[in-house]
Amino acid sequence: MSLNGLIRQSLEMVEELVAMPFLVAQKIWPEDSTSTTDQVINRAAGLSAGLATMPFKAIREIFEDDRQQSPSSS
Repeated sequence: MSLNGLIRQSLEMVEELVAMPFLVAQKIWPEDSTSTTDQVINRAAGLSAGLATMPFKAIREIFEDDRQQSPSSS
C-alpha cells in the first residue's frame, strides 16, 4: 500500500472516531418520534457528525491516488 493509501486509511479511521459520539446520540433518539426535542436532537446529531468529519474528508481528498491526479506521462 502506498503512503497516500495509508494516510487516507488513517484519516477514514479518525473520521469514524470523531463522528461516533454524534452517531450514537442519533441512534438513541428516534427520528420518527412525535417529540420535537427528540427530532431536534436527532437532526443536530446528524449535522454535527457531518461537520465534525468535514475537515478530515477535505484532507483525505488531497491524498487521493496519484493515478487519479497526475496526467499520464507519455
